Amino acid sequence: MDWSHLNSGMVIMTNLTMMPLDLEGVILENRRTDDYTLVKVNNKNNRATVLQFGPFYRDYINIIDIDRNIPLQDGVDYTCTYLYRDLSRLTSKEICGIIVITNPAVSNRIRITSRHIGGGYAISSLELIRIFEELGTGQLSFTWESIRNKPKQFPAEEHMHKFFQVYGLEHQSGQLKRIKKAIESGDHNAVKYDTEYTDYLYNLAVDDLMNLDQRIKDHIADTNNPHGSNKTKIGLSNIFNFAPSTVPLTIQGLSTNHYLRLDHLYEALVENHLPSLHAHLGDFTNPHGTHAELIGAPTYAQVDDGINGRLSVNGTAVNSLRFNGMTFTQLYNDFRQNLSADSVTDGIFNPNRLGSGFVANRQQMLVAGNWEDTDSVMSRFKPPETPIYYMFHDGTAEEALEVIEVVYADIDQYPPGVLVVFTAKTYIGTSAGNATSTFILNQFSAAYRTQTGWTIT
Repeated sequence: MDWSHLNSGMVIMTNLTMMPLDLEGVILENRRTDDYTLVKVNNKNNRATVLQFGPFYRDYINIIDIDRNIPLQDGVDYTCTYLYRDLSRLTSKEICGIIVITNPAVSNRIRITSRHIGGGYAISSLELIRIFEELGTGQLSFTWESIRNKPKQFPAEEHMHKFFQVYGLEHQSGQLKRIKKAIESGDHNAVKYDTEYTDYLYNLAVDDLMNLDQRIKDHIADTNNPHGSNKTKIGLSNIFNFAPSTVPLTIQGLSTNHYLRLDHLYEALVENHLPSLHAHLGDFTNPHGTHAELIGAPTYAQVDDGINGRLSVNGTAVNSLRFNGMTFTQLYNDFRQNLSADSVTDGIFNPNRLGSGFVANRQQMLVAGNWEDTDSVMSRFKPPETPIYYMFHDGTAEEALEVIEVVYADIDQYPPGVLVVFTAKTYIGTSAGNATSTFILNQFSAAYRTQTGWTIT
């Protein structure tokens, strides 16, 4: 009978939305999209809401921030809690009852699309509140005639009642129970017989169950098609009765009455296709007949014409006798004229041969950072009677010192105070414009004998 709609002039009660029980989350009637307004509590960052139709599937929740028009992400913007453990075990899915918004940036207006478990869990609390409010007004009144879809008559049918359910027989029922109890207490043999008979029947039932259990196990283990099943009975009438292919058959690739096994593909590729692929990759005889026009490249003739057009130009490319546009003589004179004697940092040199700044035609020696006359320097390092030896060496000062330590090694013949004046090479670099050149400067150096060995002055 439909009690929710009354005749005109009567108050209409609110309908209760009923959802079927959905243990898989697939029934369309149990899918809802509703708007919710959250309430911010002082000193609390999280906001929570309970969905109108009770427990929901967490995996199917979709929430939209209405004001910002963006979807929310589970675990980032919100989380689901109040887990229904029994329902979760029954459905093998997470069934929750409360949604907690954890992101403070989410607005208070959200739209939630959900799938509910339904059944007795899905009665809307808001609808119940509205019904209670309507009942509280005291304005609900209706007549028997205002009820729609009620049966027109209630025909009596024969039915039975238990003895103790009949009104007025309560005393007799109680007395009969007392008599039954007295019989059971006094007649032990009858009770024993009944017990043994019951145990006998119980054991028969256990034996039958064990026998049935064994028959089921035997039936499961029977691989001889005990039901006489075939491909047509199980809906596979279009499948051929072919056996799986073997490795040799797969490699041959000629069988038309076997099913290909995927685990044999590798052997077929290795045996049939990889050798051909390797041979093709190693074929440098242009097996595809490719030529320049096909790939948009210039031909040999076009390349030759382009190169010959550039190689046919005659002219002097470079003069190997010049550096930076100067001959060797010009380069040497430029070096002599522009290199100041102050730029030379060690050794002995003749100012008339290289550099400028000295008038006297005498050799100079760098001592403690100052250029001095060679004879005056020598007079400070040896007595007049001390001999001087001269040695020409075509190498650096360090290499000359090694030779002196061998040739003049005898300290008795060459006592402390003996001088050896020798020539040595110094490498000097200069640049003009973008060109850099290195020159070798032959200069005099001197080594004197001490108690411990030879030292260059």
